[in-house]
Amino acid sequence: MRPSEIAIEEYRALRQETVSHFTSMTTLVSIALTATAAIASFAFGSKPDDGYRLEILLALPLVLSGLGLANLVHTSSVLNIGY
Repeated sequence: MRPSEIAIEEYRALRQETVSHFTSMTTLVSIALTATAAIASFAFGSKPDDGYRLEILLALPLVLSGLGLANLVHTSSVLNIGY
């Protein structure tokens, strides 16, 4: 194999890894939106005479910070591939 062919193969492999990281990041954003909607609908979805379950909203920072950290890991991986 010539050096140019090796470089092209390495570029293709790194490009595929970058695309897979972006796909994972998109999935994480979708999970974050779904979790936010599910928790909010559970908190505000009760009948007015039952009272609201607003305490469940305290779970949102925990869920979203975990998903945000996972997104940060994927972003740093993509940046490392770029260098």
